[in-house]
Amino acid sequence: MAETYKDNSQFAEAVEYFEKEYALCTDLKDNLNTLSKIADTKEAAGAPVSEVKAIYEKAFNNCRSSMNLKEERRMVSR
Repeated sequence: MAETYKDNSQFAEAVEYFEKEYALCTDLKDNLNTLSKIADTKEAAGAPVSEVKAIYEKAFNNCRSSMNLKEERRMVSR
Protein backbone atom coordinates (compact mmCIF):
# COMPACT_ATOMS: atom_id res chain seq x y z
CA MET A 1 0.00 0.00 0.00
CA ALA A 2 2.74 2.43 0.94
CA GLU A 3 4.50 2.17 -2.43
CA THR A 4 1.21 2.71 -4.26
CA TYR A 5 0.48 5.84 -2.25
CA LYS A 6 4.02 7.07 -2.87
CA ASP A 7 3.70 6.42 -6.63
CA ASN A 8 0.48 8.46 -6.60
CA SER A 9 2.17 11.34 -4.73
CA GLN A 10 0.00 10.71 -1.67
CA PHE A 11 2.97 11.11 0.59
CA ALA A 12 1.25 11.45 3.97
CA GLU A 13 -0.61 8.19 3.41
CA ALA A 14 2.57 6.50 2.17
CA VAL A 15 4.49 7.52 5.29
CA GLU A 16 1.64 6.24 7.46
CA TYR A 17 1.83 2.79 5.86
CA PHE A 18 5.63 2.71 5.85
CA GLU A 19 5.52 3.45 9.58
CA LYS A 20 3.13 0.52 10.07
CA GLU A 21 5.57 -1.64 8.11
CA TYR A 22 8.43 -0.40 10.28
CA ALA A 23 6.55 -1.44 13.42
CA LEU A 24 6.42 -4.99 12.06
CA CYS A 25 10.09 -5.25 11.06
CA THR A 26 11.97 -7.91 12.99
CA ASP A 27 15.50 -7.68 11.61
CA LEU A 28 17.89 -4.78 11.18
CA LYS A 29 18.11 -4.83 7.39
CA ASP A 30 14.31 -4.68 6.94
CA ASN A 31 14.15 -2.03 9.63
CA LEU A 32 16.73 0.14 7.85
CA ASN A 33 15.20 -0.37 4.42
CA THR A 34 11.82 0.78 5.71
CA LEU A 35 13.33 3.79 7.45
CA SER A 36 15.06 4.67 4.18
CA LYS A 37 11.72 4.50 2.37
CA ILE A 38 10.19 6.79 4.98
CA ALA A 39 13.05 9.28 4.57
CA ASP A 40 12.79 9.17 0.76
CA THR A 41 9.04 9.72 0.92
CA LYS A 42 9.37 12.64 3.31
CA GLU A 43 12.00 14.16 1.01
CA ALA A 44 9.71 13.74 -2.00
CA ALA A 45 6.93 15.43 -0.04
CA GLY A 46 9.15 18.42 0.68
CA ALA A 47 9.32 17.80 4.42
CA PRO A 48 11.76 19.90 6.42
CA VAL A 49 15.31 18.60 6.52
CA SER A 50 14.98 18.15 10.28
CA GLU A 51 12.25 15.51 9.76
CA VAL A 52 14.34 13.57 7.25
CA LYS A 53 17.39 13.85 9.50
CA ALA A 54 15.40 12.46 12.44
CA ILE A 55 14.59 9.34 10.40
CA TYR A 56 18.25 8.77 9.59
CA GLU A 57 19.22 9.36 13.22
CA LYS A 58 16.78 6.61 14.19
CA ALA A 59 18.44 4.34 11.61
CA PHE A 60 21.93 5.17 12.95
CA ASN A 61 20.80 4.45 16.51
CA ASN A 62 19.41 1.09 15.40
CA CYS A 63 22.76 0.27 13.75
CA ARG A 64 24.72 1.30 16.82
CA SER A 65 22.54 -0.68 19.21
CA SER A 66 23.03 -3.72 16.96
CA MET A 67 26.75 -2.94 16.64
CA ASN A 68 26.51 -3.29 12.89
CA LEU A 69 29.13 -1.02 11.33
CA LYS A 70 28.43 -2.26 7.79
CA GLU A 71 24.79 -1.17 7.92
CA GLU A 72 25.76 2.09 9.62
CA ARG A 73 28.07 2.85 6.69
CA ARG A 74 25.23 2.07 4.28
CA MET A 75 23.00 4.57 6.07
CA VAL A 76 25.75 7.21 6.02
CA SER A 77 26.10 6.80 2.26
CA ARG A 78 22.40 7.50 1.79
